[in-house]
Amino acid sequence: MYCTRFFEETRIRTGTAAERKYSAWLRFKRNPTLRNKTLHREACRSMTATSMWAQRRWENDLRSKLCGPGVGSKTWWSLIKERQGTSHQETIPPLTRLDGTTATSSKEKADLLADIFATKMTVADPNRPPPQLAQEYDQEITMVEVTQGKVEHLLRAVDVRKASGPDDVSPQVLRHCSIRV
Repeated sequence: MYCTRFFEETRIRTGTAAERKYSAWLRFKRNPTLRNKTLHREACRSMTATSMWAQRRWENDLRSKLCGPGVGSKTWWSLIKERQGTSHQETIPPLTRLDGTTATSSKEKADLLADIFATKMTVADPNRPPPQLAQEYDQEITMVEVTQGKVEHLLRAVDVRKASGPDDVSPQVLRHCSIRV
């Protein structure tokens, strides 16, 4: 309850100050009088003061949470990450299932998305052969020239930051052993 009210009040005050500043800017832009310039400067000062108030309020709230009773290691570290701006943010909003219920936890969302994608990717008749596509070229490659120099050049150019392929050979090994392979 407190958390919602805290953020709602902060959002309303900063939003109102930002709207006042923007409308004062538009008024000054349309009619650049000394009075409109003064009103815009006052709105800018008000916005700055409101932003500083919101930041102080957030820091004080965070400080009281860190000093309060029942702060365990997990709570403490999550608050520190929030202060540093590295806390995990939920990127997928709650999802609605076909029956109308809402999936809110990460596991529920993952299961729901897996079910949806599984139904999209199923083939009606898995034994049916794939369709024959029209050939776009009238020439076929009959011979591919592979030389030791070309292979060495390609292996030396392997990006070692990439993951191993299906053969589980590390890109570092391929690059390091390019002369011997």
